[in-house]
Parts: sequence; C-alpha cells; structure tokens
Amino acid sequence: MITVAIGYFIGYGQTAKQAGAVQRGAASVAGAHVTMLRIDEHGDLPEGSFEVLAQQNAIIYGSPTYMGGSAYALSGSVERAALSQRM
Repeated sequence: MITVAIGYFIGYGQTAKQAGAVQRGAASVAGAHVTMLRIDEHGDLPEGSFEVLAQQNAIIYGSPTYMGGSAYALSGSVERAALSQRM
C-alpha cells in the first residue's frame, strides 16, 4: 500500500479545492491511502499529525502564495514537522 499525506493551509478557499483535486488524483492509484491534514492559521497540524507524517511514503504540502512565497502557517508547520523527526 502507498500512503500519502496532504498538508494544506487555506486562505480564501482555493487551496482547499486544489488539495481536494490532489486527494482524488492520489486516491485513484490502486492501493493508495490518502490522509488530509489541514494546517490552521497558527501553523498547527491536527493532534497526532507528526506521527502520521512519519509513516507516509509521500507528503504533499499546499498553500496560497503571499508576495511570492508560501504562507507563514505552512512554512512554520513544515519546520516543526522536520524538527520533530530530529528529536
């Protein structure tokens, strides 16, 4: 089985639509299991998400762009996820 997590932050709703499209595409692969993880406005993932991320074959992140970069909520979440795996 292939496991995929999609972590996404939404600003005005378009990123949620894109995340849903990515979810449907990934889930269409035979044997794929997709987990959606919405990042809140503070950059926090749902409780237990770091453990979920550690078990994935692939992680896809999505965010609206602000001034050419990803939203801080996404950047902070990715940094915390990376740090949690080092400790």
